[in-house]
Amino acid sequence: MDVYFRARIEGSSRTWPVRSWKQVSEAYLRAIQACGLACPTPACHILDEAGQVFAFVSLSGRVFEGSGGPMSGMKLGTRCLFDPLNPRS
Repeated sequence: MDVYFRARIEGSSRTWPVRSWKQVSEAYLRAIQACGLACPTPACHILDEAGQVFAFVSLSGRVFEGSGGPMSGMKLGTRCLFDPLNPRS
């Protein structure tokens, strides 16, 4: 599968390939668990081919449209692209 999107953790210049919404959701949740409650949770942004943020992963592992992040709040009507509790959504 060709990779069109990349994920970047806030505060890092490194990016990782996004092969699926499920994959990036699970990877972000593992990173949060490894960090524990002792550290602030950085945002996980999804970048398009031009390097622009167009989606983000929430603390629950849901992937949403937009350039928000876990602590920025979301606008009413923000579309959920992936929900790990309901993968067919």
